[in-house]
Formats: sequence, structure tokens, C-alpha cells
Amino acid sequence: MADEHVALRNPDHPRWRNLGPETREAVRALGEIGIMQNRPLIYAVLDRFPDKEIRLTLPMLVAWSVRFLICGSSGMKLLEHPYSSMAEEISLHEMETAEKLYLHALERLPDDRTFQDHFSKAIVIRNSQARYYLGTIAMMEEKAREHRIGHYPEEVNLEHVLPRSPGSGWNRFSPEEAAHWHNRMGNPTILDRQLNTEAKNDSFDRKKVVYARSGMEFTRSLSRLDEWTTEQIADRQMDLAIKAVDAWPLDPAGRQAMNKD
Repeated sequence: MADEHVALRNPDHPRWRNLGPETREAVRALGEIGIMQNRPLIYAVLDRFPDKEIRLTLPMLVAWSVRFLICGSSGMKLLEHPYSSMAEEISLHEMETAEKLYLHALERLPDDRTFQDHFSKAIVIRNSQARYYLGTIAMMEEKAREHRIGHYPEEVNLEHVLPRSPGSGWNRFSPEEAAHWHNRMGNPTILDRQLNTEAKNDSFDRKKVVYARSGMEFTRSLSRLDEWTTEQIADRQMDLAIKAVDAWPLDPAGRQAMNKD
């Protein structure tokens, strides 16, 4: 599977040319998420499934990966054996569709309520994962205007509204509160690369001026807030959690319906 391994490292590889933009975006997402437990299953899918099933399966596996990462890393550990078992069944032609794969794995997958609850409290340390989560939700909200987030990821940086080391403009946060809330998923946003260096560790009032110049409404909306508090972070994260359920649906039918919309 060396050729498939190489292709999975490059969303623009010729392997994906005839599989459509959703497949390329799934490959890009798998790279940004950066987990390896699902690789045996992915290789089996690419080797045995027809193209129409690959188009459904790869985005579905991205959604599963996000859900397990958000709901706890131990879930990914527990999936190593089931992933390998499903890969074996696919290789033996005992499972040949995305729908059958979904039904086989359903009892192990975090349901919508569990996923939303965990997302509403999630702390994400890895910047590439946080940027992917936020970028995906932003594109879902405004597909036409935010499409470049996925196609030109180098143009978009992760920006933490509350800095890791807040200065004098953040006196309302104690050092302990800042440490806790900095990596909560409600705190970071995505910002045009050329503006990111301007935001720095400034106060929220100064950062708002920068956010207002963003080409993304997802971030511009923050400039209309009066202040940035723990309540604002928690409220924003709950809103993101509700949207996350639709951004990463469990089943291939859900993914297909979302694409049609």
C-alpha cells in the first residue's frame, strides 16, 4: 500500500483526482487531525471499496476520528482492535459499503448528545487540530465565502483571543483562569495570516480592531462584542458544539445529505 500511503500525505495527489472535492478535503483533514489508529482501515477501504463508497467512507472516518478525539483519547486506543478487525473484513470482501461499515461500528461511536456535551467543554492543545475544527465550522456556515480556508490553509492562522500570557489589558483574568481558558475551544478563532501578527497579546479592545478587518465573518463577528470573559468563551463554545454535530455526522447518509444542502 505504499502508493496509497504517499497519496494520503497529499490532498492534491492524482489518486484523488476522480473522487471529488469532498474526498480531497477528507484527506486534508486526516493529515491535520494527525492520528494513525485508523490507517489499517483506510488502506483496506482504498484497496477494496469502489469509488462511490470511498467518497462516502473517508469523510465518515474523519467524523469518527474527530468525535473520538473530542470525547477522549482513550476511545482511540480502544478502537485499534475494532479498526483492524473491520479492515480485515473489508479485505476479505465481507464488508463492501460505507453503510455496512457504519452499522458495524455504530455501538462504539460517540452519539450526537455525547459528542456535543464533550465539545462544549473541550480543551484542545494541538493547534493544527483546533484550527481544523474551527475552519470546518466556518466553512459550513458560509461555504461560498469561507471556501478558501480548506483550499489555502497556509493563509489562515489560529488566533487565541485570550493570550497564553495575558498582559495588563486582561486584568479580569487571574493567571489560573487564563491557563484554564486559553485552550478551551471557545477561545481561539481563525485569522487571516497577515493580520495574525498584529493581534499579538493585546487587549481585547485592540484585538477587536484587527478582527474587524478579517476576511472571515466567523472572526469579524467577535469584533462586535463588548468584552471577552469566561462567560463569552463558554457561550461561544456551546454554540460551536451544537454546530459540530452537523459538521461531523456519524453516518454516510448524513454526510451525503449535508453535501446536497
